[in-house]
Amino acid sequence: MKSVNKLIWVVIISTTLISFSSILSFPVDWSINPIWSGSATLRQIDIDNHLKSPDDDTFRIFTVQSASPRFVLLFTDVSSSLPMQWRCETLEMSPNGSYGARIGDVDRNGVNDLVYIRSATPYYLFRRYWDITNSYWVQETICQTNGANWALDVADADNNGFTDDIIYSAGVTSSSRVYRAYWTGSQWQNSELWSGDGRTIQGIAIGNFDQSNGDSNEIVVATAGTSADGGRVVRIKWNGLTWDTLTLWKCPDNASFTNVAIGDIDSTNPGNEIVLANGLGPGSMIRGAIIELFGSGTNWYQRPIFIPQSSTNAWGLAIGDVMTTNPGEEVIFANSLGPPYEVRTVFGSGDSWSNELIFAIGGATYGIVTGDVNKHRTINQEIAIAGNSSVYEAEQLISGNISISNTTPLLQQRIIIAPNPTKNLLSVKCADVPFSLFKIALYNSVGRLIKSFPVNETDNTHCLQFNIADIPNGVYILRFVSKDIKEEKVLVINR
Repeated sequence: MKSVNKLIWVVIISTTLISFSSILSFPVDWSINPIWSGSATLRQIDIDNHLKSPDDDTFRIFTVQSASPRFVLLFTDVSSSLPMQWRCETLEMSPNGSYGARIGDVDRNGVNDLVYIRSATPYYLFRRYWDITNSYWVQETICQTNGANWALDVADADNNGFTDDIIYSAGVTSSSRVYRAYWTGSQWQNSELWSGDGRTIQGIAIGNFDQSNGDSNEIVVATAGTSADGGRVVRIKWNGLTWDTLTLWKCPDNASFTNVAIGDIDSTNPGNEIVLANGLGPGSMIRGAIIELFGSGTNWYQRPIFIPQSSTNAWGLAIGDVMTTNPGEEVIFANSLGPPYEVRTVFGSGDSWSNELIFAIGGATYGIVTGDVNKHRTINQEIAIAGNSSVYEAEQLISGNISISNTTPLLQQRIIIAPNPTKNLLSVKCADVPFSLFKIALYNSVGRLIKSFPVNETDNTHCLQFNIADIPNGVYILRFVSKDIKEEKVLVINR
């Protein structure tokens, strides 16, 4: 592997030359809509469509938990009109938590896959894909990884026209590495792209941010740092033969990069820019700042575009066009060090930047994504936020437009199973639909039918109890299917 790993001179623009405004000349109102609430910290979050077929235009939200109960979750808005009604599918409840979660067509079959990776031992990279024939989500192990995951992205990193490159970090401090996993057409391959700089690799993004590379994508990697020795930002690109690496910025101090994103946030620079979230706590001069990095070739420049008033920790980070009142794209970020836990948007260009508080939540936010979250909305993108143990949708509120009205989604959980984990007896409840309309069956983790539960078609009961004493310990999928509803629950049997 060819590696060009050199430190270049960087023009550092003093913060005294940059204009920050915390009071906007135009008011922006935000509609904040809860989608789901759980009991453990959520991590990376993503949104996309074409998950069940090439023609599936339903956008779904995908996220994972790092702490118990360690769910892998998928959300679908099943409403036909406002308000939104979110159905939650629990795809997995694992003894090991996950950090990364991304959506992409990694096997090149025209249908997007769910990709996620473990943050606790045993470390594995997984994908889930929809089995159209049997109508269930199949889990596949792509590879075992060399340590905990902190960063993951899925896109066209080698510029072959397919969004099939899984770029991820594994390991911490001196063992932290960047890897690429990809499908050859017959098997999964996994290879190391960068050996790291002795710090934990906490941010990875794929996109076209280097104008000297034409319209081709590159990978940007951001590492942790300390107040005495700051983090590093590295470009990795495919030159047609090998993966080349170049250090874009080695911050001398005051920065520990926790996340990175790519987007066109600054009209004074051609093309896209890199945005970094600084996660360094007390003692940092930059104190959880949001930093813009821009340039091309071997010439790169940086400047903070947001500096908090007190020491904090920037972590959740995304770029998208979420405001009609600002041309171009905006940066959305959240802090995770301590209260007040806030989600903000930053926008501007050149040396003039403003910021807007969207809302405050009850805990640290590690995952933010922009996209078509509200299908009833006719303008702009929306924001999906994995805030602490809950999922929220946020959108700019525009008065007078009925399709962008301030609405609160229905927290939909039609079917409840308890206890879970369970031993011998399982209770099942459904508040609004009688179980006489359902077919109920239990499947193992690879989709094999274990047991069908007979239901009296003339019984209008909303509560059932099943004896499962004959089923071995393990993780199962309990599937409920009716004419209009298909819902799955992860069931753990542990005696």
